[in-house]
Amino acid sequence: MRLCAYCKSAGPLTREEIFPKFLSEKVGYTTFVDQTRDGAVLGPVTVRDVCEQCNGVRLSALDNYVASLSASVGDATRLDPNSRDESHFGAQR
Repeated sequence: MRLCAYCKSAGPLTREEIFPKFLSEKVGYTTFVDQTRDGAVLGPVTVRDVCEQCNGVRLSALDNYVASLSASVGDATRLDPNSRDESHFGAQR
């Protein structure tokens, strides 16, 4: 039996989104390439490696915290990974 990647419990494992929804929307990526599935995946890419407690409580709290940080560093503008503009990080020059 596989163990939870976080707490190592042997309980049933649930699906966890690799990229939280807020992050996918923030950077503008909604299509992912998953080589194990032979092509593009529309929608969230998931992995079944966490128990319900870790997924629904611990990781949910972490996702919510990071989403609130993300919201506090800028408006709803998308982050461009190729941009050199650091203004959305509050950088002072």
